[in-house]
Amino acid sequence: MPSRFLAPLLPLASLLLVFWLPWLPQDEQRPIHFPWLDQQMPHHDNWWVFFGYVGCPDICPDTLAKLRNAYQRLPAGSRPGVLLIDVTTKVDPDLLTRYAQGFHPDFQAYAPTLGELERLSSLFGVKIRPRADEFGPDHSGAVYQLRRAGPDWMLVRTFQDRRLGPNDLVAGMTSGQ
Repeated sequence: MPSRFLAPLLPLASLLLVFWLPWLPQDEQRPIHFPWLDQQMPHHDNWWVFFGYVGCPDICPDTLAKLRNAYQRLPAGSRPGVLLIDVTTKVDPDLLTRYAQGFHPDFQAYAPTLGELERLSSLFGVKIRPRADEFGPDHSGAVYQLRRAGPDWMLVRTFQDRRLGPNDLVAGMTSGQ
């Protein structure tokens, strides 16, 4: 008998999940120890961090374009730092920086060693898998929003869904979380 009353609510629940799920916290807020962020000039109190690589055929250019769009929509004084972290550990750091700055001149890049990449991928919860084809590793399109919390960094939001657009990223920056 109760299922007869709940059945009409299923489509509504599905719609709520589709539109609200990207805003559900993907990870609870947690500290991130990444000394590289503290060494950057100019200093930022917020960062968008993305793991990718030069030559990625789809996820990286799509995500970096969304980051550029969102970045340009924010007032200059409230823009986060934007960081591309290489997932191959084989790229020339200058090439990686040129790639990131091809999307916006303010974007930065970090080419970690294999040990650093393993530590960072564990810290952020990033899954990086080798692929059998000619393209680089398989990785997610997640964007990690970090905010300074005193002397430390806090992961405040993980944007998991590739369908998220620049407006979602901007809203995440201006939400005050």
